[in-house]
Amino acid sequence: RLRQALSTLKSLLEPVEDGAAPAVIGADRLTIRLLPGSLVCDAVEFDRLLRSGNLAAARAGYRGDLLPGHYDEWVLEARSQLAAAFERTEGALAQPAPPTVPARLLPSHWTRLYGIEHRATRLLSLVRHERLVTVVGPGGCGKTRLAVEAARALGEAPEWVPDGDIAAPRFMRIAFVSLVDCLDEHQALDALARTLNVAAREPLQRIHDTLAGQQVLLVLDNFEQLADCGTGLLRSLLQRLPQLHLLVTSRRRTGLDGEQVFTLGGLPLPDAEAALADLLRNPAVALFVDRARAARPDFQPDEREGPALCALVRLLDGMPLALELAASRLRGCSTRELLRQLRADSGTPLLDTLDRGGGVAHGRDRHASLREVMQWSWRQLKPAPAALLQAMTVLGAPARIDTVAAVADMDAPMTQQLLQDLIDASLVQSHDDGQGVMRHALLQPVREFAAESLPAARAALARAGLRRWLIDEAPALLAAGPVIFEVELDHVFAGIVGAVADGAPLEAAKIAVALQRYWNLDVVESMPVTVMQALDQALAAAPDDALRSALCELQAHVRGLSGFVREAIALSEQALACATDDRQRSLALTRLVWLHVLAGQHTPADDQRVAEAVELGRRCGDAVAQALALRMQMMVQVNIHLSFDEAESRVMQAQRLWEGLGDHRNARRRLLDRATCWAWTGRNNEAAVALAHCEQLARADGDPQSAAMAAWQLGRVMVRLRRWAEAAAAFRRCLHVGWQRNSLLIQSYAMLHLADALVMLEQAPLAARLQGFGIPNWERNFGPINRIEARELRRTRRLLRLALGGPKAEALRLEGQSLTRPEAVTLALAGDAAMRQRSGTQPPN
Repeated sequence: RLRQALSTLKSLLEPVEDGAAPAVIGADRLTIRLLPGSLVCDAVEFDRLLRSGNLAAARAGYRGDLLPGHYDEWVLEARSQLAAAFERTEGALAQPAPPTVPARLLPSHWTRLYGIEHRATRLLSLVRHERLVTVVGPGGCGKTRLAVEAARALGEAPEWVPDGDIAAPRFMRIAFVSLVDCLDEHQALDALARTLNVAAREPLQRIHDTLAGQQVLLVLDNFEQLADCGTGLLRSLLQRLPQLHLLVTSRRRTGLDGEQVFTLGGLPLPDAEAALADLLRNPAVALFVDRARAARPDFQPDEREGPALCALVRLLDGMPLALELAASRLRGCSTRELLRQLRADSGTPLLDTLDRGGGVAHGRDRHASLREVMQWSWRQLKPAPAALLQAMTVLGAPARIDTVAAVADMDAPMTQQLLQDLIDASLVQSHDDGQGVMRHALLQPVREFAAESLPAARAALARAGLRRWLIDEAPALLAAGPVIFEVELDHVFAGIVGAVADGAPLEAAKIAVALQRYWNLDVVESMPVTVMQALDQALAAAPDDALRSALCELQAHVRGLSGFVREAIALSEQALACATDDRQRSLALTRLVWLHVLAGQHTPADDQRVAEAVELGRRCGDAVAQALALRMQMMVQVNIHLSFDEAESRVMQAQRLWEGLGDHRNARRRLLDRATCWAWTGRNNEAAVALAHCEQLARADGDPQSAAMAAWQLGRVMVRLRRWAEAAAAFRRCLHVGWQRNSLLIQSYAMLHLADALVMLEQAPLAARLQGFGIPNWERNFGPINRIEARELRRTRRLLRLALGGPKAEALRLEGQSLTRPEAVTLALAGDAAMRQRSGTQPPN
C-alpha cells in the first residue's frame, strides 16, 4: 500500500505529459523524503524575504489573501498576520534604516556546565590564532555549548580561562549562526544574513560591507549537512574578510585548507574503582548527578550506589546528551535498575531508553533522543561507508584495520578509505593502542543504530569473516605475546559465540584449539560463561578424538578456574580417554592432577600420573608439555609431600626448558615458584626479596597473573616475618588484580589469607568477617583446603577468638559468610583505602 501511495503521489507531483518534470520525491531503501527546493510556498517565501530585509522582493511576491475560501481559525489568524506584515512594508520602504549588528549575538544556556576547564584552553588559543577552527565530534558530545562558551570567553574573559590574558576583548563582534535547518549554501547564506540583519539582495556583498575592517568571530553551528556543498561559502567569507575568524561545529570536518580541527569526545571518565568522594568530583558524574536532581530532587548517591553510578557513566562514554537523557529516567527507577536496563543483551536498550519522554517540551528535535541524534548522522552517510559501519557492529572491541577489512569483506585500501570517511563523520572512534597500531571502535549508540538496520544474512557473513580472520591469524596472535593477544580477546570470544549461533560449532572449536596455548600458559582467570557454553556445543560437534581431547582439556582448565571443579575433573578424564598421541596424553594427565590437588582430592595414583606426564612430554619432544608436567610435580611435592628441596629441583628443570624455548615470562614464573620453596625451608628473607622482585618485573612486563601470584606468596612470607602491614598490602594487591581480571581463583587466594595480617593490625572485626567469607568461598568453589593453609587459618581463628571473644568472633564470622563476593571484595579494598588515608600513602598503579 505504501508503494502504491508513493507511486500515485509521484504521478501527481511529477507529471510527464510535457516531458520530464523536476523530481519532487526522493526514495531509497531506507528513507522517503522531499528533495530540497522541490516544493515552494509563496507565504513561506514572503516571510523569508521579509526577515532577510528584502522588502521590495517581499512585496512583489505577495499574492493576496492566504488560502481564499478557507475559514478555519488558524487560516484566519495567519491570513491576518500576513496582511498586516505586507502593509508594514510600505512604510518601511520609504525610510530604510541602516543595518545594525549587535556586538554579541550568542545564545544563553540556563543549565550548569561541567568539564569546561579541561576542554576550552586549547580551543581558545586556536580560535585566537587560527581563522578556521572546526569543533568535530559525535552528536550529543557538547560541541555547541563548548563553542558558545568559548566565544563568550573570548569577549568576556571569564575566570575559568587559566592564562587570563583576554581581559580586553579580542573580537569587536561575535555572532552565533544556527545552520541546523540549512540544506544548501543559499540557505546558509540567508541564515547568516538574517543573523547579521543585512538585506538579502547580494547578501555576500552586504555581509562584507557590514563586517569589513573589524575583528569578527562567527560561530557557525551544525555545519555537517553542508560539508559537501557549503564549503564555498566559508572560503568566500574568509577570502573577502581577512580579519574574520570562523568557529564551526560539525560532526565532520570541512576539509578546507588551513582548517584546524578540535576533536571533542565525552567528558573525562571516572576510574572504575574510584572512591565515592573522587567519583562525585568527576565532571561526567557531576553532570549526571546535577541533571538527576532536576528529575528527582532527593537523589543523593551513597557508597552502595557509587559502583552502579560509575558503571553507568562509563557505559555512556561520558557523552553529555546521553548523561542528561539517562538522568531524566531516574524519575521512575534507581541507578542500578537503569544500568541493568541499559545493559540488556538484546535489542537496542540505549536507543529505546534514552529520550526526553514524558511530554517534556524541547526545541531541538535532533536532540530529543539518542535515536534522533543517530538518525541525523545516518542520513549524511553514503551507502558504502554505511555498509562498513554495519559490518563493524559484529566486533565487540576496538579492532585493527585488517580485522575490520575481514568482517566487511573488503581489501585493506578500500577499508582504510571508508574508515576515514566514518572517522571524519564522528561515527568511528580511533586510537593508538600503545603498540603502534591504530584501533577503531563504535560508541554503543552508533553500534545499536547500525546493527538495527543490518540484515541477518549480512550480519552472519560479517561474523564468518571474523572467524576466518581469527583462524588465519592465530599463530601470529600467539607469537605476539599475551599483552597484545589480550587486546584481541573480545574478538576471540565473539568469534566462538557467533560461530555456534550461526550453526558453525566446528569453527568455534577450531578457534579455541588454535589459541589454546594462551589459556594453558598465560592466564588463571575465568572465561565468560556464554563462551564456555558455546564450547560445550562445539565439543558435542567435534568430529574426531584429537579435537575432542584438545577441547576437553581446555574446558577442564577454564571450568576449574571458574570454580566448577567437579565438571572440570570429568572433562579432564574425557580428555585423557580421547587423547590420540603422547603430547595430548601428557597435557590431560597434568590437568587431571592439577584439579585433584586444587580440589583436595589427591591420591597416590596422582604421583604416578604426573610422573608419566613428564616422561610422555620428554618422549614426544614437546618441551611445553614436559615443563607443565614438571611444574605440576613441584605443586604435588609442596602441597602434598612437603618435600621442598625435591620441589625446587623440578622447578629448576622446568625453568631451563622455558629458557630454552625463549619464553622469558614462564621462566620468570618458575623463579617465583623457587622463591616459594625457599620460604618453606626457612629462607624467608631471601624469598621476600625474590618475590618482591618478581612482582615488580611482572608489572613492568604487563603480566598481571604473575604479579598477583607473587604478591600473594609475598603476603604469606611477610606474615611469617611478622611484617603485618606489608603482608596486608601484598594480599590486597593480589585481590585488586584478581578483581580487575575477573579471576575467581586469584580473588579466592587473597581472601583466604588477608585476615592473617589484619588480625595483627588491630582490625579483628574486619578480619573475622573476611575469614568468614574466604573459607566457605574457597570450599564452595574449589573443595577442601590443603593442610598447610588449613594450619595457617586455624592459627588466625584462634587469634580472632582471643581478640574478640568467642561469641563475637562467631557472630562476625557468620556475618562475613552472608556477604556476596562483590561486597566482600569492596569491604577488603575499602579497608585498604582507610589504611592509606591514615598513613598518607597512595595505592599501587
